Amino acid sequence: PVPTELGQLQNLDTLLLHFTDLTGSVPAEICALRTEGSLLRLTADCGGENPTLQCDCDCVCFGE
Repeated sequence: PVPTELGQLQNLDTLLLHFTDLTGSVPAEICALRTEGSLLRLTADCGGENPTLQCDCDCVCFGE
């Protein structure tokens, strides 16, 4: 799973979660950084027919 602790990185501006073995959901703590505006770029394996990640915030989704 995606570590929720990443949401504590207040100066994080880019998070690339695509082409990884991560599964599950992008944690709310990371989505909060996106909502607050400090996280400018968030990509994840949340696209395609069988996405490995679920992203309920503003992600750019990659997938098969």
